[in-house]
Amino acid sequence: MDQIIDPRAARSDIAYRCLVIHRYYDSSSESFGDNKMQPIEEFAIGLSNLIARVRDKVCAKNPDGSFVNDVAPEDFRVYLVAHSMEG
Repeated sequence: MDQIIDPRAARSDIAYRCLVIHRYYDSSSESFGDNKMQPIEEFAIGLSNLIARVRDKVCAKNPDGSFVNDVAPEDFRVYLVAHSMEG
């Protein structure tokens, strides 16, 4: 792995080999969100939006039109790993 990133960062590109941690429940938590549970579909939309943002950053272009990471959007891949906090 090249880096761990915060996808909310202002960078225009990120390494194509990176680890992004998405804690879907943060938006519903007392500490980071509005403390209101959302339907699972809303969490899925949040994950989809995050993947799209990461894709746009990984597939960013240089001023000459070449891809920063040599990865075109059609070649972008995501591997999802999930775990339960229930133990």
